[in-house]
Amino acid sequence: MKRQIVISVLFVMCMSLLAQNYDVVMPGQKKVTKTDEQGKQTTEIVTDDDSDLIQYRGDYWYYKGQTMTEDEFVAKMKAECTPAYEKFMKSGKLKKTGLTMAIVGGAVMLAGAGFMIGGAATADHINYYNSSGWYTGSQMVPNWAMFTGLGLLIGGGGVFIGGMVVTLQTAPDCKRKAHRIYNSQCANKNTSDLTMNIGFTNGGIGLALNF
Repeated sequence: MKRQIVISVLFVMCMSLLAQNYDVVMPGQKKVTKTDEQGKQTTEIVTDDDSDLIQYRGDYWYYKGQTMTEDEFVAKMKAECTPAYEKFMKSGKLKKTGLTMAIVGGAVMLAGAGFMIGGAATADHINYYNSSGWYTGSQMVPNWAMFTGLGLLIGGGGVFIGGMVVTLQTAPDCKRKAHRIYNSQCANKNTSDLTMNIGFTNGGIGLALNF
């Protein structure tokens, strides 16, 4: 985790330097063009503090122009967006399940390879001779160990591949969906609009504030 934080800080420093030199807009920032009294226009890049959206680029999280650690994003989802938090936590469970499947599948494949090697070493052979009685070769007779090993290789390979798909594809997809859920359902939902209504009531003129 510390290594990831150091890499994130270095990445942000490099990107900030590029932004200053090449006028690049970072995630969570925006360009603002201002015109002074003489009509001269200047453009500057400022933090988009009005937006509660979280950007996700290349396994890095950005919020209001600053990087977030994954732990900070998880804590924000847990406090403000239950659907996104649940989806994100599902990605962690899927990753653990996928890794477990891959490990178990790999172990079964190794066991199958062992059965295949042992079966081949102890298998019987059929010898062939020509009409003159000269030996021309032999053919291995598969035994139960070889058939068992082949079955374990096929079954273990299927479990291993399935585990890798869950780990490398399904689990990260859940994480991306959690990010989309937060931005679409929960971002900018914590601030309410304040409106003022003035109207007549039985007692006279009334003032109402709506949140």
